[in-house]
Amino acid sequence: MRKILFTAILSFIPGLLFAQAPEPSIRDLSTPELFSVFLGELRAGAAAEAARKKQPPSEEARNFRRRVLPAFNKATGRGLTWTSFMMLHPERAAAVFTEEIAISSSSADAYLKRGTAYKNMRDYAAALSDLSASLAIAPELEKGYAVYQRALVHRLLARQAPAGEKDGHNANAFIDFEERLRLDPEDGYSYQGRGELRFEKGQLKEAAADYAKFFELCPDKSYADLVARGDVCRELALKNMAPKGCRPKKFFEKLSQ
Repeated sequence: MRKILFTAILSFIPGLLFAQAPEPSIRDLSTPELFSVFLGELRAGAAAEAARKKQPPSEEARNFRRRVLPAFNKATGRGLTWTSFMMLHPERAAAVFTEEIAISSSSADAYLKRGTAYKNMRDYAAALSDLSASLAIAPELEKGYAVYQRALVHRLLARQAPAGEKDGHNANAFIDFEERLRLDPEDGYSYQGRGELRFEKGQLKEAAADYAKFFELCPDKSYADLVARGDVCRELALKNMAPKGCRPKKFFEKLSQ
């Protein structure tokens, strides 16, 4: 009898503990107003810690940013990285970096990140302003990553600009790709960006050389494969100038049909 009772208790306790386990709390951060309140709480916490430890504004700003993503993931039941957060929620990311800049306006990284978020929001004027501000503070931050992002913004603007402004944006993009490659000669993406511009200007040999370097350095195999089958590779292949890496197979399969 005792054995039966003991067995019943052992089987009951885990079920009781499981039944009493708290559900993860999901906080509503769906509106800018609710998200602003959330950021205000985190900023107050960072300010209190900075006051207690007698930290300067720059460290308070870093403490604030460090709190944001773990708190957001906990509040919403998500598991985002900063990269995915900025892609999926660029408006919220911009709000985070606005708070950080309000704490310490000397943060080149905060301007770089907010400029990138604005680019993802297609607010290109704000993106250019922030990326230029980042470069003014620390031009060599992340080997000139802000200048690369600014080049991308100019390319996006060129695609929607009237004829009179298109060339200007492309010229600025070319300058920025050149500067990025001066600071980081191993950045494959800037070789592709510069190569595309050279191809559009009819500089085919130079474009082919840039594309060859892109295929050599690009770490993202899926993106490299996409570029390998793109318009520039197809046109270079037709002119027997395609560098190693260009593989416009689908194009030639259509030609043979």
